[in-house]
Amino acid sequence: MNEPSTHPRKVLFLTYGFSLGGAETLLVRLLNAINRDVIEPVVATLSNGELQGALNPEISVYSLPRKSRFDLAPGKTLATLLNLERIDTVVALGLFASLFVRRARNEVDHDMRCFVWVHGTRPRTVKEFAQMMVYLRLLRAKDQIITLCHAQANYLGRLYGVPSTKFLTVHNGIDSAYWTLPPASFQREHHWESWGMPSCAKVIVQVAMFRPEKRQGDAIRALGVLHRTTSLRPYLVLIGDGDPELIQQARDQVLHEGLDSHVVFTGKQADVRPFLWGSDLLTLASVSETFPTVALEALACGVPCVLTEVGGAREIITGDHLGRVVPSRNPRALAAAWEALLTQKNSRSAEIHNDVEARFPFDGFVHRFEHLLSQGNGGGAYTS
Repeated sequence: MNEPSTHPRKVLFLTYGFSLGGAETLLVRLLNAINRDVIEPVVATLSNGELQGALNPEISVYSLPRKSRFDLAPGKTLATLLNLERIDTVVALGLFASLFVRRARNEVDHDMRCFVWVHGTRPRTVKEFAQMMVYLRLLRAKDQIITLCHAQANYLGRLYGVPSTKFLTVHNGIDSAYWTLPPASFQREHHWESWGMPSCAKVIVQVAMFRPEKRQGDAIRALGVLHRTTSLRPYLVLIGDGDPELIQQARDQVLHEGLDSHVVFTGKQADVRPFLWGSDLLTLASVSETFPTVALEALACGVPCVLTEVGGAREIITGDHLGRVVPSRNPRALAAAWEALLTQKNSRSAEIHNDVEARFPFDGFVHRFEHLLSQGNGGGAYTS
């Protein structure tokens, strides 16, 4: 009988690129944290980006240049790499990257399994829906899709007619040593005064790029409802950059609502922790999310959240002490949830932090990937 190998299993991670994005950031964090006695990661990238410099320099990175987006020629180079390194496990970051795995398989001389780690959920256009349908149909029977939450797997399964057995869910993990309760040295009053706000201000923070699906306008409308119908006068702090046209539309809307003295645009912030530490709640007004990491970050900082009912929101907010989940495209529902949280004394910050630390530990997230990827082709798969 053959003894199990004591060598780490080589796993190739194929990514579209290393641009600054949520999926790419999570990939880099996973690769840097993975136990190299269990998994030896090898990276192939279809394009470069600023996050590539954040990778552990001990990790081998191969560039696969293309002449155009759908130039599948790099699949041949990928096959050579898989054969040379005798790699039998590939993780493709996104369904588009899985096309190149499909191309490579035609020239790989050994059995290989593929996991497709999907971060998106709702297609934005009919064209994107059609492309996703094609990508899914090109997967082989034994290939599996890793999702960030159960809601994402259920949605994709219904929308594209994919059986539930094809999905594995691995929730994101949060580094609760970095995303933590405010340190004793943090001065809330000083922080907000530096942004032109009174020290006694009630503050709602939204951290999101300005993209159509993030719906900052709904948050501005909700603030207007709250100011008109209650005695509360909270401030709304919008953190993030993005589409300049959408930013200008939001600024115009603030003026139209008469809220220019109560809405602050901070732009992109390298460290959002002080904004979370100083806030009374975090909100998202999105019509499309998968599993918003920023909500986990806020909860780890002891801040309750009001999220719209999209993606895995209800897998994050499992109790009233953590916040509320409301329908999307409904500023009045947002305002009502904000009012409920702003009028109750938040003395449960430690409980909120401990809850998210227990349910979504980063170490647990890494261990789940290690377990899943270290199994042989005939091994069992992990499902959370």
